[in-house]
Amino acid sequence: MKCYKRGRKHIAGLVKERIDSWDEKDPPNDLITWFLENSKKEGHTVERITIAVLQTNMAAIHTSSNTFTYALFQLASHPEYAKQTRHEVLDVVEELGWTKAGMNRMRKIDRFLRESQRMDNLTSFSMRRLVVNPKGYTFSDGTFLPSGTLLLFPSNAIHLDEKNFTNPTEFDGFRFSKIRAGDKEDSPRHQMVNTNATNLSFGMGKHACPGRFFAANELKAMMAHVLLNYDLKLEGDGESCRHTGWDFRIVPSDEKILWRKRKN
Repeated sequence: MKCYKRGRKHIAGLVKERIDSWDEKDPPNDLITWFLENSKKEGHTVERITIAVLQTNMAAIHTSSNTFTYALFQLASHPEYAKQTRHEVLDVVEELGWTKAGMNRMRKIDRFLRESQRMDNLTSFSMRRLVVNPKGYTFSDGTFLPSGTLLLFPSNAIHLDEKNFTNPTEFDGFRFSKIRAGDKEDSPRHQMVNTNATNLSFGMGKHACPGRFFAANELKAMMAHVLLNYDLKLEGDGESCRHTGWDFRIVPSDEKILWRKRKN
């Protein structure tokens, strides 16, 4: 309730304004409009739409912030990647500006973030599925799961399996920039938003995270800003950060990154 009250102060006015003008022919194509369109039967209320926005934030903010935090620790641990990636950002921004097309061209950042996700997956398990059919579910190979069975995929173990990756426990910031013969550099298979059996950071299949495209651009924009404006290093001996937690993993509070404003 405290969270709702604080959130309401910031967005309730905008929500009410949008409800009052709902008959407009061309409403903005954004999250509030989507919620308004999907709540026609229940009726538009400030409380309902505000809660929906806050619930969406709960799913989006901690995942993006933790992913970015781990990426910053990897950058501070491996400063050799900063120079090449910074040059790419400068070239892209000069040519395309801070646009979606520009974000798509920031391939080194994209691949760096994907490798960081692989090494520092937010959870040990992903793609939780529950068998809801009263009759259970039978796979094509005959494996039967009774109703109520909970399935989880060991994403962290998959990401660190030597059968899937060479030297899986070593961070290689440009691992996914090493293009296979015949592949194009911007092939979707190399992008962080790509989902497959060895990249479960965003899930897989028709229920893969629908917000991963927004999240990828958000993360790339923040990383580009950091690269252009700051130099980073780890405090102390320079070792990579540890993980705390078993399923959902977080950075220990005693880990620190030193920031220095770039002069040029």
